[in-house]
Amino acid sequence: DMKAVLSPTQLHRLKEHRYQVEGTPFLEFYIRFFWTWLVEYIPLWVAPNLLTLAGLTINFLMGLLVVIQDPNAAGKASGLSYVGFAVGLLLYQTLDGLDGKQARRTNTCSPLGEFFDHGCDAFSTLIVSMVTVSALGMQVHPYHALAFVVLVECANYAYHWQTYSCGVLHFHMVDVIEAQFGTIAALLASAVGGSAFWSLQVVV
Repeated sequence: DMKAVLSPTQLHRLKEHRYQVEGTPFLEFYIRFFWTWLVEYIPLWVAPNLLTLAGLTINFLMGLLVVIQDPNAAGKASGLSYVGFAVGLLLYQTLDGLDGKQARRTNTCSPLGEFFDHGCDAFSTLIVSMVTVSALGMQVHPYHALAFVVLVECANYAYHWQTYSCGVLHFHMVDVIEAQFGTIAALLASAVGGSAFWSLQVVV
């Protein structure tokens, strides 16, 4: 017999959970108008979790391409690979913004959908941090690279632990969307100037 993963108390709390948000990131205030427009073109038969999974799949495949080309995070992946991941990250961000709106359109909002969404976000965070380490050519500072990945994952865990404890997902003026656009900009810079771009010395 398989053991239950969640206790009866946890299952009850999951059933009673209601998605609550406070705050709006600076860029989301503008980009959500694009999401609201775009979601109207998605057929109603498309499940919100399918959008979430599609975004994660794109992110994973684009990230895998970078890791295959640059397994040691030496910044040796091709520029096109970094551009591809930047585009994939933008698509992931868009689909991640659409899944909740699609759930509300189809009246299929559920705690399980939110759990699946945030689970995919956690996995995607690991992919993004590993590709960023490659794009910055952090092989020359391996302990810095490890610390970067660990800190990103710890921040993601703390973010969701706060939500679990308080029952509210708090957003700040500078938050995940801004970090994603910053990552996209760094990837494009590496695609154009190579990882050596981040080792340039500025004479003051």
